[in-house]
Amino acid sequence: MRTGFTILEIIFVLIIIGIFTGLGATSYNYSSQKQLLESDAEFVNELFAKARSNTTARLIEDLSCTNFQGYTVSVVPSSQTFSLIQTCDTTTEVESYTLVESIVTNPISNDLVLFTYPLGNINSARTITLKKENISRCLDLDIDTLGNITQGELYSC
Repeated sequence: MRTGFTILEIIFVLIIIGIFTGLGATSYNYSSQKQLLESDAEFVNELFAKARSNTTARLIEDLSCTNFQGYTVSVVPSSQTFSLIQTCDTTTEVESYTLVESIVTNPISNDLVLFTYPLGNINSARTITLKKENISRCLDLDIDTLGNITQGELYSC
């Protein structure tokens, strides 16, 4: 009567466990990288929404402002930085955010998006594209001329 397992049976089981572990780790890595891209996009989306709402509410951070024009979001792709700027007689940076996990692929050069008082409109529609290089996925944020922001779906890029 035979008891126990042969060495071949044990090796076969270990190989199967290794394959499933490898597949699970790959799937987890992709999901976590996708989540980081979506998190960066959500923060940028909130910054644009804040610029629009601060403009329509005429929220003035710099009390010396006498000629309020609105809020501007400055996009600097070379440093992956987004800044919220109050635009008056002078400009005052209210807050700034640097992307850590994603890169900006559109616009290619610096861009200023001014939300004008009183309606929070912008002069022309814009698309901001964020990319996560290690999973080759992109996500677009579209801003129409009324200042409405729409976050697109992830796509291969």
